[in-house]
Amino acid sequence: MRALPILIFSAAVSAGCSVQPFGSCGEEWPAHSPIDSPFLHQDGANIADGDGEPVMLRGVNLGGWLHWEAWMFGGGLDISDLNQGSEGDVLARVDELYGADTAAHFQQRIREAFVTEADFEAIAAMGFDVVRLPINHSLLDDEAGWGHLDQALAWAEAQGLTVVIDMHAAPGGQSDMFMADPDDLLLWDDSVHQDHLVEDWAAIAARYVESEAIAGYDLLNEPAEPDAATLIALYERVIAAIRAEDEQHMLVIEGAGLSRDFNVFSERLDDNMVYSPHVYLWVGWPDQRWISALQELSACHDTPVWVGEFGEDRYADVQGLREGFETMAGWAVWSWKKVDEGGTPGITTIDAPDEWIELMVSLNEEPGTTGTIGEDAALEALEAFLEAAASPTVDEEMKAALGL
Repeated sequence: MRALPILIFSAAVSAGCSVQPFGSCGEEWPAHSPIDSPFLHQDGANIADGDGEPVMLRGVNLGGWLHWEAWMFGGGLDISDLNQGSEGDVLARVDELYGADTAAHFQQRIREAFVTEADFEAIAAMGFDVVRLPINHSLLDDEAGWGHLDQALAWAEAQGLTVVIDMHAAPGGQSDMFMADPDDLLLWDDSVHQDHLVEDWAAIAARYVESEAIAGYDLLNEPAEPDAATLIALYERVIAAIRAEDEQHMLVIEGAGLSRDFNVFSERLDDNMVYSPHVYLWVGWPDQRWISALQELSACHDTPVWVGEFGEDRYADVQGLREGFETMAGWAVWSWKKVDEGGTPGITTIDAPDEWIELMVSLNEEPGTTGTIGEDAALEALEAFLEAAASPTVDEEMKAALGL
């Protein structure tokens, strides 16, 4: 059994684990009225296809591509600084050590080559239905970034896959942890950041309103909101902006407290939505308690539950959770590919070269730290890493645990 370094990380977030994902149902909500949509959509507690038939979606996250997390590249985790290793941190370190042009090159090459059409082909061949695509809001700052998103949707559609666009790092960051790529002023502390988020979603919805490749819009990954009212108010603004452009694609709603608390919702936010909890057993709940709570949530609110992230656990736990989630609307496992540096099982594992690991350790250090590898060597390490990422090794035990 491999070590679980992310278990250490759980100590830093355990304070938010005391709330049960969903308590007992005090009063059932009015039954959902089915809508007419040619796309995947809500039909009561089910997700239905364009013909109105219920579907159960098995998905995979494409973490590390259009939004970076240094630990997935081999940089490790530091629980003393939970925003260390964000995309912004890595780019700033490359800039500091090698200059702005090299930082831009790193970003461009990873967006071009970390995930390619071959990955979408392999994902479809393995039996997945949907890809959850984490993005950093900065991807949308120029047309080149939009082009990568367009390309991902085209590759997915060609393979019969659909895509959940996941706002993994919102303007300012929706938490102070690395996965949100936080700024000095968080999303919650700056109205400009909030306006930017609303504008980004309006632009996404306008661009993809007719896209058959879209499964849904995941509004905000793992929010760490100051209070429930603030979260819901922001959701309402985002939903209004999306619905002004796109009335038919499904919305993916994450809960409070890093998407582990759904007790905050007292009414349906939209007529075409799905709840999307993130379930990692190391946060403190056993698998059956998660499953029972989420089944109760789905029945009480007459709303689908599709688990947007799980999988950073032991094989047996992954299998048990997966079987439970398949009694609801399905799941998306985290994540398709990553470097194996003593971490938990992945779907596929990148055998990263030593020089890349040395570089990532250097890039994950505090600003002002002297680099351990020169610029030419860093560029060579990048290309060696991308070559390794093109041929990852499938973890057959993880695949079996997912029933694939």
